[in-house]
Amino acid sequence: MSKQLKVFITDDDSFFLGAIGLIIQEEEGMELVGTALNGLEALQKIPELKPDVVLMDIKMPKMNGIEAIKQLKQDHPEMIIIILSTFNDEEFIIEGLANGANGYLIKGIDIHKLLSTIRDISNGQFILPVEVATKLAKFTLGQINKEKKVLPEHLTTSTTFTRKEYEIMELLAQRFTHREIAQKLFISEGTLRNYLSTIYEKLGVRNRSEAIEVLTKQEA
Repeated sequence: MSKQLKVFITDDDSFFLGAIGLIIQEEEGMELVGTALNGLEALQKIPELKPDVVLMDIKMPKMNGIEAIKQLKQDHPEMIIIILSTFNDEEFIIEGLANGANGYLIKGIDIHKLLSTIRDISNGQFILPVEVATKLAKFTLGQINKEKKVLPEHLTTSTTFTRKEYEIMELLAQRFTHREIAQKLFISEGTLRNYLSTIYEKLGVRNRSEAIEVLTKQEA
């Protein structure tokens, strides 16, 4: 009899948690050993339960998935951690992988694909869905070409933005993470979020990805 793959799930959506947990529990060769509603709870339960694979959400109360991954990988470097999230922003992807995540899946993936991916990653493969891999490639290219990036002329001549907002937009266009921007400008991440909300409103966009698209759009 083959060894059961012990799986632990961390997600603050109790309905999703229950549904995925039931599917995994019923899957041959897998065993659901535990669940948690946030990263802090996961850190408390996982050492005793010793799962082979941890499915980790990103945005959760008390402790987010990135912080939980960082701590788990420090204490249990051999543990397989797969990010399972609705968010496919490159900042989350980079942070998660940089802190040791073994793969990144977007919620909504076909359940059969999810189960096969869990097995593949537990066997040593590194897997990213196409949309995540595309964002990662764009981010990497942006990092390589940082010094070449400039804002479109119609923005640089606009009087709509303050000097600080221009500084933030320049760094955003160069695809620096929010943490990097805050560090470079010597401001807190909370203050940066306030600036970004104003910038997004002035640009007429809803999020970081849309802002970067506007800020890097070439003039006709």
